[in-house]
Amino acid sequence: MDCSDVKVGDKLIRKLGGKVGMTMLVKSVNDKTFACNALDPKLGEVGGADGEWEFDRRTGVEEDHELGWGVKFGATGSFIESKVEE
Repeated sequence: MDCSDVKVGDKLIRKLGGKVGMTMLVKSVNDKTFACNALDPKLGEVGGADGEWEFDRRTGVEEDHELGWGVKFGATGSFIESKVEE
């Protein structure tokens, strides 16, 4: 998904393993990536002040250098599927 128009405060759906859907809240945005926290129905917002999950703005794939996920690795296990329409 093209995420070039994502902005702080947007709610997005992250797919993990292509199956599990997770609602995310955008916390920060720069030219190449954006960072999100999870929105848990019971716990509320889960993550750090600047977001714990980082995604590529062009493709929506998760960038995690420790796991070897992201654009430069050519693989990911998590990606942004869609925006939450409110």
